[in-house]
Amino acid sequence: MARRHIDPRITNNFVDSCAFDPKYSPEDAAALHLFELYKNGALLLQIAHSTQKELEHPNTPPWVKKESASLVYTIETSLTPGQRKVRDEALRILAGNGKPENVFQDAQHVFEAGNYGSYFVTTDERILKKRAELCGLCDIDIVKPSELVAIYRTYENTQLQFERDGSSASLAPRLERAGVELTQADREAGVMDVIQYKGYEIHAVPCKLADTGLWQISIQVFKHREQDTKIRPFSAGDSYKTRDEAVKNCFQFGRQIIDGQSANCSVADL
Repeated sequence: MARRHIDPRITNNFVDSCAFDPKYSPEDAAALHLFELYKNGALLLQIAHSTQKELEHPNTPPWVKKESASLVYTIETSLTPGQRKVRDEALRILAGNGKPENVFQDAQHVFEAGNYGSYFVTTDERILKKRAELCGLCDIDIVKPSELVAIYRTYENTQLQFERDGSSASLAPRLERAGVELTQADREAGVMDVIQYKGYEIHAVPCKLADTGLWQISIQVFKHREQDTKIRPFSAGDSYKTRDEAVKNCFQFGRQIIDGQSANCSVADL
């Protein structure tokens, strides 16, 4: 089954240390563009705790350290047996016939990105050569900076057309013409798991847990204004056997938050 690219504007995008400062075109310009999108609030960029350690190296350019300091990063946590199995398999794939210790950090980066996000941006050829296997294992899209920029533009242009048309009927064909791979389920669902509710836009982005295979509730609530758009992510511990169940409950979760029925979540300041 073909992988569907998730809209990078509504998910977590992890950046490898080498993707901060690529030494060749077009990746150098694309990396700078991604950081501009982040600064303007159009894209969520994050780094794994293992990547953060690499960025602390004395040879890291000062501007890279400065940029990375503004990003959200994960913290090191204990892994479940299922998570360790996925991380160790990523290590085996990357090591091949070489020494596992030489690629341990790379395996950790990819695993962390898959555990908490949808994209891992890198220019590391060792990872890119094995990305087909790693993507399936870690449920992550591994992309170069230029590739994420292209995916971003596809969704941005599609959203503009969506707003002009007022309908998602022609959304799937436009995405496919732009090179985004869709499954039959994507076409039947209209591709975008989005609803409008009381002046807000709820995006359902459930995440699949690597250790259990269950789907956990995760949403992004958008508030569009003439001058800007604000986004607030929320998640819940509830999990479901299928993605469809999770999406349905994502919307219910979002409505409860907007209605002020959640004790811990609010959109009052959006």
